[in-house]
Amino acid sequence: MISKAHSDIQGYIDAIPYGQINLIVHKVNRKVVAVETLGQETLRYTDTDAALHDVHAILENLKNTGYSGQAHIELQYKDGQISIISIHDTKKTQY
Repeated sequence: MISKAHSDIQGYIDAIPYGQINLIVHKVNRKVVAVETLGQETLRYTDTDAALHDVHAILENLKNTGYSGQAHIELQYKDGQISIISIHDTKKTQY
């Protein structure tokens, strides 16, 4: 149980190049632990085409990994161009 949770947490940390990660561990009962991950990543751009490519890659990654949870993607524009993409995600897994 703990080794699987540890492996998943390590994979989650490795998947975010920089940003903020919060981990909350819930002791459900003597045999079950729930790990809640809250992540935030902010990417800055000067090229809208690169930003759109990354948005597509983010959505593909969520689909391909079988992600279950909440994900929020926020785009900030400056002079008609995407300047910042903020990604927030929340996931809770029981082990």
